Amino acid sequence: LSLTEDWVSGIIGHRQQAIQLVKGLIFQLAALHSYDELKLAFIYDPKEQELWDFVKWLPHVWQHEKGVRLIATNPNELKELSAFLDKEFAMRRSITNEEERKEVTPHYVIFALDKGLCGKSEVINNVMKEKKNFGFSVVNLHDELKNLPKECSIVVECSDYEAKMYDKDDITG
Repeated sequence: LSLTEDWVSGIIGHRQQAIQLVKGLIFQLAALHSYDELKLAFIYDPKEQELWDFVKWLPHVWQHEKGVRLIATNPNELKELSAFLDKEFAMRRSITNEEERKEVTPHYVIFALDKGLCGKSEVINNVMKEKKNFGFSVVNLHDELKNLPKECSIVVECSDYEAKMYDKDDITG
């Protein structure tokens, strides 16, 4: 699963299995990438606070020079998070040289874990509209394929004993 090539992806299946897969992905990203080259943002329902509480301890969720934690669990926090990420996204879109844009760090991975809250996020909508990657990826978590945004280019389906990956561009089945 390449979050730079497929910057809008989806994970579906029974919620518990899908959450375990997302947690594994989070741990892998945090272990393999420094917090100054990768930032992780989380948008989730406060009812699932206990499931996602560990992410606040990851250095990857802090924007240190701004004193911002990249976590939103309600509309007010989402507004702050979106404003911050939107500025960064706009700055990256203004870079016209492809090579320069690829060198800009950190890369942001937004974990969209609550459909209701994420639907109100301007930065997620902007990332999904683009035909190029501007250093932002969105990982959507839902129970069914029909609930994922149509912009997802890769979908991982979790079941009890396996996970299957579907590529939007692979017509071989």
